Amino acid sequence: MPANILITGSNRGIGFGLVKRALRCKDVRHVFATCRNPKAADELQLLHQSDQRVQVIQLDGTNDRSIKASVNEVSKIVGNQGLNLLINNAGISEGTFEAGSPSSFLGASQGSYMSHFNINSVAPVLITKEFLPLLTQASNSFSEKDVFSIHRAAVLNISSMLGSIEANTTGSANIKNLAYRMSKSALNQFGKNVSIDLKERKILVASFCPGWVRTDMGTASAELGVTQSTEKLWETFLTLDESTTGAYLDRFGKQIAF
Repeated sequence: MPANILITGSNRGIGFGLVKRALRCKDVRHVFATCRNPKAADELQLLHQSDQRVQVIQLDGTNDRSIKASVNEVSKIVGNQGLNLLINNAGISEGTFEAGSPSSFLGASQGSYMSHFNINSVAPVLITKEFLPLLTQASNSFSEKDVFSIHRAAVLNISSMLGSIEANTTGSANIKNLAYRMSKSALNQFGKNVSIDLKERKILVASFCPGWVRTDMGTASAELGVTQSTEKLWETFLTLDESTTGAYLDRFGKQIAF
């Protein structure tokens, strides 16, 4: 079981669900639950009060100083143990079903598109880069030298089926948010690229579609509850190995076409 875990966007939805799921594992020492505004994260703060393994940390993936400060805070706590599992979960999706929205094709605005890319695509790159020394530290200290797993060191990106280019057969007919589609495709490219870059360090990297989940982003019309999604995700996380590094998977572990 990964001893030290960091999950971005932990104040709600899938991120919060993954925090709660991780805490059910007795071998987990620390769950670093990050969000932009910890003071407003009431549920996270209550979780911290009931389980001291939860560390609520401020992290804004679009702010370099915030990222570096979070690394320093985590480093002080984990020491030479390093960070075993980084889950890049934080993201935005605005105007998903709204024709003519700033994130659509015909209503496109630079501001909306750049917000989606900055948060969904670029922030995970910057966060992973800054936490890489702690991930490497965890990997190097793992006893089984040729193993790839979340127990050792891993970066898991929460993506979406909407990031699949091959699976896009409907264009804007149903999903209006082209900016979101494009930003998740970019996130998948990052995951594939960095899986190759980090293979020598034995750091596993994979991207996941959690399904259409009833969250603020997924809307109340979605087919899955948070727990339904996060239970299957966690179950699949535990099965990951060298054969799945670089993969783009659904919550059941089935390959998704890029």
